[in-house]
Amino acid sequence: MTRLLYLTHDETSLDNVTVLDCFAYEAGYAIELDRSLFHPQGGGQKSDTGHIGDLPIVKVVLDQGRLLHLSQHPIDKGQYSITVDQDVRQLNTRLHSAGHLIAHFICQSGLTPVKAHHWPGESFVSFESPHDDILFPDYTPEQLTVDINQIVASALPRGETCTDDGRRNIAFGDYEPFLCGGTHVSDLSGIGSVEITSVRLKRGKLKVSYTVS
Repeated sequence: MTRLLYLTHDETSLDNVTVLDCFAYEAGYAIELDRSLFHPQGGGQKSDTGHIGDLPIVKVVLDQGRLLHLSQHPIDKGQYSITVDQDVRQLNTRLHSAGHLIAHFICQSGLTPVKAHHWPGESFVSFESPHDDILFPDYTPEQLTVDINQIVASALPRGETCTDDGRRNIAFGDYEPFLCGGTHVSDLSGIGSVEITSVRLKRGKLKVSYTVS
């Protein structure tokens, strides 16, 4: 089974990684490694891309517990260096951390996050009220942008803990942690600037859409 180094390592390149298997998969090939820095698509975060040796990796997925690196071409078994596309990783990481921060902030009003999507150009977090007596706050995109960026400027550090069954919790500062298998900035200043693009209340859910710059 592949060791998932993206859970514990922030770097985007590594030498002496072993290709364990390569086989036909969908319209191309799937490659299994002994250890990997590549984050797969899932958990609201888009897949990393990059290279195994000189071979481009166009997508990474988890399929029945196996981390598969997808390419248009096969590769021989053996040892290679791996490199994650830094710009792609950085954007995905910043968006994911911004989504967590928005959830941290809005949860203070008593709402509960129910869905999150951190893809570039379509990022949002949705909330619902757990009780009838907890009302939806009257946020505007402009004021929420100001509030979120004030917290970004505080540069609260990322914290990680594990549950008893080995699942990973992520939090910033003293905020309540969320279970998460994604990649995150080391402190909130790494997000850059957050823009709340819309706040909509529809069918009993508050949807907060956002981007980073």
